[in-house]
Amino acid sequence: MRPVRRPSTPAAVWLAAAAAAAAACPATPTAAALELPPFHPDDRVQVVPADAAFSTAAVERAAARTARRLFVAVFERVVDGTIEPGHASETEDALEAVWTAWRADPAFDAQEDVLVLLALDDREVRVRTGSRWDAELGLHTTALESLIDAWFMPRARADDLDGALAALVRGLDEAIGRGLGDRRNAQQRRVVLRRLLVGGAVALVLGILGTVAAVRRRRQRDARAEFEAAAEELERKLEHAEQAWAEFRIDQELRDRVVQLRLKGPRTLALADEVTRLLDEIALGIDGLRGHLRKCRERSRAAGRLDAQAQRAAAAALVEPFVFDTGQAQHKLFDHDRRTVTIAPDEFMQQLESKYDQARQGWQRLKDAVEASLREAEHDFPLTELEAMREKLETAGMPLAWLVHHPLGRDPRGEWSRLDALRQADPVAYVEQLFGRLDAEAALEADVAVLIEAAGRTRQARAEALALATDDLDTILSDPARDPAAAVADAERATTAFETELQAAEAVEAAVEAAHAATKAWQEVSRRKHALRETVRQVAERVAEAEHRVGELRARLVQGQQRILDAAGRHAPPTLLAAWREVGEAAEDVEQAEAAAAEARRRLAARDHVGAEAAAQTALREHGEALADLDDLAGVLQRLETARHDTTALLQAIDRERDRRRQQLAAYAGYAPADALTPGDRTLAELRTRWTEQGPGPADWGARLGELHRLLELWNGAVSRARKAYEARQAQLEAQERARQAAEAEGVAADVGLWDVVFGRTIDRRRGSHHYGGHYGGGHHHGGGTRGGGFSFGGGRSGGRSFGGGGRSGGRSFGGGGRSGGRRF
Repeated sequence: MRPVRRPSTPAAVWLAAAAAAAAACPATPTAAALELPPFHPDDRVQVVPADAAFSTAAVERAAARTARRLFVAVFERVVDGTIEPGHASETEDALEAVWTAWRADPAFDAQEDVLVLLALDDREVRVRTGSRWDAELGLHTTALESLIDAWFMPRARADDLDGALAALVRGLDEAIGRGLGDRRNAQQRRVVLRRLLVGGAVALVLGILGTVAAVRRRRQRDARAEFEAAAEELERKLEHAEQAWAEFRIDQELRDRVVQLRLKGPRTLALADEVTRLLDEIALGIDGLRGHLRKCRERSRAAGRLDAQAQRAAAAALVEPFVFDTGQAQHKLFDHDRRTVTIAPDEFMQQLESKYDQARQGWQRLKDAVEASLREAEHDFPLTELEAMREKLETAGMPLAWLVHHPLGRDPRGEWSRLDALRQADPVAYVEQLFGRLDAEAALEADVAVLIEAAGRTRQARAEALALATDDLDTILSDPARDPAAAVADAERATTAFETELQAAEAVEAAVEAAHAATKAWQEVSRRKHALRETVRQVAERVAEAEHRVGELRARLVQGQQRILDAAGRHAPPTLLAAWREVGEAAEDVEQAEAAAAEARRRLAARDHVGAEAAAQTALREHGEALADLDDLAGVLQRLETARHDTTALLQAIDRERDRRRQQLAAYAGYAPADALTPGDRTLAELRTRWTEQGPGPADWGARLGELHRLLELWNGAVSRARKAYEARQAQLEAQERARQAAEAEGVAADVGLWDVVFGRTIDRRRGSHHYGGHYGGGHHHGGGTRGGGFSFGGGRSGGRSFGGGGRSGGRSFGGGGRSGGRRF
């Protein structure tokens, strides 16, 4: 089935469709096969599938005007989760598949046709040219990617893929034409050279003239390309401007009504004059620039083939200020007086968006004024919302005085009459005041809703609090802070304050704040009642639990004291001071816990349930602090034992540690003195003598361990100094070696440069149909492109040449033509 072109669609529509297609089609190896469009010589642009939403208006116009046959295929989906060997992307897979299918058609010219493929889901565009353009003009890979960067990417980044494809089609056509012209010029130069050798002075003059002409033609083409790029950019901006103008939908009827508004009051007159002035400025600028662009294009086409200066002048004229006769405006103007205006293109385009924003806002206000002039105030500002608010307040049992601030609250008929008079005299001022009153009504409606909600929460909290009963509890309340009756009194006072603010109907904020305070007060009543019932129900269990836990503390305290006495035989008394301090703190906490537990039992017997609960909590807190002190005691004793164990073990291994340091120094022979370990040896001898004299009794093991560590630092320092001296010497030797190698490399490079000069000159004198590169190295590489360290025979493009009449994708497919180039966007 032949794909059908789709009508022009905004970029956001097809971009959303492309994103949806990409999200709905995950790349999996089992995806459906690619739908290939059939080849039709007259169908330059195809969309796959045919019902895909994509605008092709601009690219169709561009493809119809090219001197060469360029075909464009837009695929909504190419991603299938697999990439063929030798291909760079799934877009290249699709390109190769379409090229292969089309090459089987005799009507497709694989030597001169060009295929552009855009993949919306892969967000990549790729180009493949026929074998002639690949071989003769070098249009493959990097060259194609440069054209894509120059022509396609700027518009693609702006989400204008239709315009980007159109620009790329024009750029490819120009590149082929420019390449063919360059080849003709090169052939002409070769003819001139031959004639120079056999024709004498006449041929020399003709050759010079031909060369000059060729240079001028190339400059003219470059200048023309610059002009076309600038003109195309201006064309795109004008198209956007005209689309924005169409959104105003200014028909004759609306135009006449706006003109009639100039007969109204000052606010309406001022707005109408401002908006119509802006619209006239925009219309004149668009029409003037459209005609100016047409004249500049005619000026460019009229320039001679060798006149690059005329092309540059045409490009400069695009941005120069020009005079425009308002009588030539295609859009209807509000100001019918004919005059001439000066338009500066760059300044107009820079200010256009700002003018459009101002014009849209003013135009909407004018339309509101026109519509309002046909209605009455009672229709625009009815009593509906006021009646609804009155009903809500009555249902909630709240005073209607809150509605006195409504614009229609006192005299609706009088207010409507005043607004109607203003509407007849000055519609814009009427709309402004009408909107102000509607805003005031909306604000009042929001205030009423907040008041009703706040009052409802307060009343609900009061009802819930009063529904909770505590009269059946046989308890004595000794703490006023937990007495529900006191909380009820506070809540009633807060409720009275709220009712006072509600009846005053003056400040919504103050009334809402008073409601919140009353609500919190009633919630506190509920909390106290719940807490009191819970306390009476559970306090006996909590007191018993506190007594049980506290009863176990005394035995653990005695155990801690015994552990200290046992450690006194191994550790010096000063080292046990921290342990005795922890035991003392634990003993104080145990006494306080026992006293609190006894107080809890006494209060429980007196039916002071709240006091009993507080005393039980105190007992449990002191219990926890006592346990923490005993845990700290265990930690202190453990650290003492660890120090004794580590000191004993290190002292037993000290001779082995000394031998290990001696072996390390032997590895750095010559970089340390012979007596490097002597200071440590003297320290060790002194320690052994002193500890022997002190005897085997209790000792400060932490201090002894520190002294042994300082001894190890003496030995380690000697080893470290020797290692650093060795490493410094090695670094010095390595630097000397690198300097020697660099000097040798410079000598080799000088010899290689001399060889390149001699070898290159000899080959140049003998050059025939082949080119022999002069890259010096070892080994050889045939077929184009050079690799480091080898000769290059052929002087061709990297990756091989093209054979046959098709094309190669990425320089790896042999069998027919150019290599494709692509870019992701």
